[in-house]
Amino acid sequence: VYSASGKLITLIGWYNDDRKYITLPTPYFSKKVDWFNLDHALKLSFEKFNGLIYVVEGIFDTYSLRSIGLPAIGTMGADISMSKGELLKIFNKQVAIPDNDKTGKKAIRSNNAWHLPYNGTYLELRGKVRFDENNEYRIKDVDNLISWFDVDSVRNMLLQVGQSRDKYE
Repeated sequence: VYSASGKLITLIGWYNDDRKYITLPTPYFSKKVDWFNLDHALKLSFEKFNGLIYVVEGIFDTYSLRSIGLPAIGTMGADISMSKGELLKIFNKQVAIPDNDKTGKKAIRSNNAWHLPYNGTYLELRGKVRFDENNEYRIKDVDNLISWFDVDSVRNMLLQVGQSRDKYE
């Protein structure tokens, strides 16, 4: 994880157990203040997208959006503190895409739990995908959208949401 100025502030590793992520404790990092991928997203957002940012929960969701050329930051959890919410104000437009689970639904429905500024839009993921007659999967997160559907279609849909003035999509 890097600061907005590009300084390394901590290392996070993924481990396949209940914890999932292991974070190296450092005096320079706090999940209550820092965003994953902020340094890269700031540059891309203002150079190519007029200050548009996509806000997602996980590191892998962030990388999925980054892989299709979109500026994204990750909360590194399901909650966004007021401090993190204040940092969102530097962007001209925010699209928040919480996971399609109980915590993500709460973020959307509980009176702006993610502290989006006035010009932010929540995108709610819903639905299931059937790959064959025996397997049906719930769309859990933006990583599923990008890996299961046509990348250009997903990218175009997300860019359209980025143009929306609605609070919820």
